Amino acid sequence: MTLASQIDVRAVDAFAEPAFTELVNLVFDDAQRVAVMQRLCPQPLAAAALPLQRVRIGAFDGDDLVGWSHGWREPGGQLYVASSAVLPRYRRQGVYTRLLAAIEEQALALGCRRVTSHQRADNSAVLIAKLKAGYVICGMEFSGEMGLLAKLARDLEPARRALFTARIAGIQASAHATGIRRSSEDS
Repeated sequence: MTLASQIDVRAVDAFAEPAFTELVNLVFDDAQRVAVMQRLCPQPLAAAALPLQRVRIGAFDGDDLVGWSHGWREPGGQLYVASSAVLPRYRRQGVYTRLLAAIEEQALALGCRRVTSHQRADNSAVLIAKLKAGYVICGMEFSGEMGLLAKLARDLEPARRALFTARIAGIQASAHATGIRRSSEDS
């Protein structure tokens, strides 16, 4: 029996504090990020004027939170995933894949047609997991807090995925016609 088979993945209203903050700090152990955030946001940010439709998915080993994914519904029918992580001991056992599936299920329940997120470009484990799950890199940006970020998205409706694929094919054909090549084609 694997450790992951004992994990219960479910939606929750909130994560227990201060345990959740301690878990975030443990998983995202980056003193430079913390220093920047303390400098930029010395006080907690005020709540938005309109209530967000939040989604929180936890992966639990018994009563212990060992992974999470949380985000909110944005205008235009998309769910933005702000943060996801799995404790090191539980990684590479399918827990993150189950969190992705649960967040997509919640997105559909909220009427969302797309899930988006930003990942650090150097976080290959998450990028690979999301690409395998059908997410696509649809942009890059630089954040003073987090560094280089890849924007990922997954359309939840097959027709929208097909449209996205058709549009990408047009861009790829145009790039090929102008002599722009992917690095794998250069050698």
